This record gives sequence, structure tokens and C-alpha cells, in this order.
Amino acid sequence: MIDKNEILKAVKETALRCGEIFLSAEKEDLETQTKSGRRDLVTKFDLAVQNYAVSALKKSFPQAKFFCEETKDGNELSGEIVFIIDPIDGTANFVNGFHHSCISIGCLSFGEAVCGVVFDPYKNEMFFASKGNGAFLNGRKISVAKNDLGSKMVMFGTSPYNTELRDTTLEMLKNVYSNCLDVRRSGSAALDLCYVASSKAGLYFEGIVSLWDYAAGLIILREAGGEAYDFSMKPLGFKEGKTSIIAGSTEMIEEFLNTQKTQ
Repeated sequence: MIDKNEILKAVKETALRCGEIFLSAEKEDLETQTKSGRRDLVTKFDLAVQNYAVSALKKSFPQAKFFCEETKDGNELSGEIVFIIDPIDGTANFVNGFHHSCISIGCLSFGEAVCGVVFDPYKNEMFFASKGNGAFLNGRKISVAKNDLGSKMVMFGTSPYNTELRDTTLEMLKNVYSNCLDVRRSGSAALDLCYVASSKAGLYFEGIVSLWDYAAGLIILREAGGEAYDFSMKPLGFKEGKTSIIAGSTEMIEEFLNTQKTQ
């Protein structure tokens, strides 16, 4: 039997140390490489953060398996303890000194949510949750905004690695823009989900995200009373591969969908 509190404690401690690695980059010139295309960037800090997180969590949980963004081979999702890690969510922000990035670590047990931690070291904001225990920001309980899209900001992503989704994204954005307070494109799916979970924003949508982008944030969002679906309104699961996403309270999502029908 796993101990959710023990796992959450270890993940929080690991995330804090990873944040120190983030901040150390301020003293260095960042060299970047590309992966799938010119917008898909990676730095030595992505690798350093991931390597540290995996090493630290392996020490605490030798039986653990890992599913990580910067690992091409060996990723696994089946097991008693599985950590899903995005070492730097918001790498484009990171390399340009635009201080809006985070470390994202989710934990599953046999495919079910255990806990999630998203840490933004620049703002010293740690979002976290464990199954059945609610969601928190720096120890303060958080919850999603229930309704009134007109009074809330909408977060969105542009799926920058998939330019074929540009027109669809912009059409959805145009439709919701006149029905919400304002829109924001932050460059970090994990933080977008946490901002919705904490009522900093009312809703988040994007045409394509990967599991490491949303796993921890989804756990936090659900514990904050929210939900996430793909564009066909199928609830998101923790599966390998890419998916579209709409996230918020069920009421906010319904309001958002209505903006798409009436335009």
C-alpha cells in the first residue's frame, strides 16, 4: 500500500530543489537545441532538472517508474508508483528570460491519480494536491471559479509545434473573446491549469498537449473541483500521446461551449 502523504512530501521537496536549478540559469548564457522544430526547444537545464528529479525520487522510491519529456526510451506508465515529469514547462519562456515556467511532477498508481505538484520558482508559488485531500497553493486551499465566464480571464495555448491548428485555435479564441473578461497566452500548460484551479482564470483550452504537460495540473484541477475534456468532450485520462484540452468547472466549460455555438 502506497503512502500518498509520503509521496507528496517527497515530490514537493524535489520540486523545490528543481526550482533552485531553474534560478541558477540566471547566471549563465543559455544554449538551446531544437527537437521536433524551431519552436520545440531544449536546454541543458531541462536535462539537469529532469535528471535531478528522477535521481531524487528514485532514492525515496526505488520501485518507481518514470514518464518524462526529455526521455526518448524507457518511459513507462504502468506500475504502483509512476512519476510523470515535465522538467521545464514553458521552455521558450525560460530561454528568453520571460519568468513564467515551472517544474511539473504528477504521480500515478496503476493508472490512478496519487498527487501532483507544479512549482513556479520565479513567483515562489507551489500548487499541489493529493487524491481526496483537496488542492492548495502554498498551503492555502484553492478551488475553481464556478461560473460567470464574463468576469474571468481565459487562458489558451497556440499549440506552437502544430501550426495546422492555428486557424481553429484563433477562431475559438475570437468566439470566446467577447464573452470573457480577457484572454491570456502564457506558454505553460501546467501553470494555465493551476491558474484555473486557483480561480486566477476561469478556463483554459489548447489544441494539442502531451501527458507531461497536463498530468500534475490535471490532478490539481480535479482536486480543486474542476474537470478537463478533449474537444470531443471526452474526459481526459492519463494516457501516452497527445490530446486537445478544455479545462475549468463544468459550468465554465458549458459557458465556453455556448460561445462556440452562437458565433
